[in-house]
Amino acid sequence: MMDNILPEFKKGELNLNKKAKRVFHFWIKHREIIFIIISLIIFILSLYFSYVSLYKNPWDEEKKNQYILSRRREINFREEKFKQVIGEIDRKKENFQKNFPPVKDIFKPLEE
Repeated sequence: MMDNILPEFKKGELNLNKKAKRVFHFWIKHREIIFIIISLIIFILSLYFSYVSLYKNPWDEEKKNQYILSRRREINFREEKFKQVIGEIDRKKENFQKNFPPVKDIFKPLEE
């Protein structure tokens, strides 16, 4: 029974040249069909993944609400930080506009 299934292995010889020719001829005959099948598989998979990402959302309502609340807190935090930065800018502007006493020019030559 084993003689009929794998006769080339039974003999101890493996003809790779014949196998390569068979594979090459199969490829030449059916390459268009193979490309069409691969393209269809890729297209169908891309449609499936697009559908899953758009319509099969894994989040329930509670998780969505938690996310919305966390984003609101972050926005409020950023707004407070923005107000602090604006306050600091205004403080520096006021300090800059103050009249300071003139500083003695050390590069001016001494008058005798």
